[in-house]
Amino acid sequence: MIEFYRQKDFYNWLPINKDKLLEYCGVTQEEFYERYMIDSIVQLDSEDIRDLMEILIEVNKDNK
Repeated sequence: MIEFYRQKDFYNWLPINKDKLLEYCGVTQEEFYERYMIDSIVQLDSEDIRDLMEILIEVNKDNK
């Protein structure tokens, strides 16, 4: 499991431009961050990471 305590760390970890991701998903950075939040900490288990990587692949395809 990967944990993030700050939004900045989470978005810096992502291998894609955060603005492109947020535009693709149609949400604010707070809304996207809160998708994975549990008890004020973002906790990504293997399923969350798999789902997130699928989204990142789609965003990358759309931006080429």
